[in-house]
Amino acid sequence: MIPRNLINLKSPLSALGLLLLLNSNGSSVAYAGWTLSAATMRTSSSPAGSPSLTTLASGSRIKYATRAWAQVVNLSTQRLLIINHLAQTYWEGPLDEYLPVVTAQTEAMRAALVNRLSPEQRTRIEQLSGPFDTFDPTLTVTVQATTEEETIAGYKAKKYLVLRNGAAYEETWIAKEIHFATEVDHQQFTAFVNRLQKARTTPPGVVLAEMTELVTKGYPVKTVNLLSGVTKAIVQSEQGTIPESEFTAPQNYTAKSLQEVTAPQPVPKRSTP
Repeated sequence: MIPRNLINLKSPLSALGLLLLLNSNGSSVAYAGWTLSAATMRTSSSPAGSPSLTTLASGSRIKYATRAWAQVVNLSTQRLLIINHLAQTYWEGPLDEYLPVVTAQTEAMRAALVNRLSPEQRTRIEQLSGPFDTFDPTLTVTVQATTEEETIAGYKAKKYLVLRNGAAYEETWIAKEIHFATEVDHQQFTAFVNRLQKARTTPPGVVLAEMTELVTKGYPVKTVNLLSGVTKAIVQSEQGTIPESEFTAPQNYTAKSLQEVTAPQPVPKRSTP
């Protein structure tokens, strides 16, 4: 592998990233591509901790991984693998089966809460929710270019503003050296994102910028969420081979139903002396 360390940051954990790789239909056990790891911080000036989210992409597959969860989407087949590391379980099936379940869950939650929450409570929930998760009945995402450029994490990056339903949602810096558009089929990726947007769900840890046409220009090396104040930044990038095992469930994990795999995990009880 050819690692490129971007920034040495210290402090809170979490993370974001995206990795995109070349199409490969052979039976070999490793494929060329990108690996991007990221960390989060509460303010743009705070140091970040060690990366806790890594995104891999190989051929038509993209994997979004955290310490607790992983999602692998195959853009060509429109199938999804969800891995629950906490319960050591997984589910694999078509997006056509996954998305209706997620949509129903989201609509039920929204219907149960919308009339019971104050505007302040709704705002707070949206600050903590995913990029597509809003109480607004419609969802429109647009981007605006700025004239600002700076070097971030070793990459020359151009600043953009991402708007959600016309309101500023993120500031993001796009590095064209990380060439997402050449690694993933743009039409397949756009179709995937459109389906997620309708279901109001996103993969773990992604920022809204990753779900827009900005990925045809490069990759977001730094993104500031203007609602929550959380900054996500790439801390390391690698270009090299990725084992096939990265895109499958661990052998010792158990296949379960979608509802079982995605069910909230109980908080471990503390032992009393």
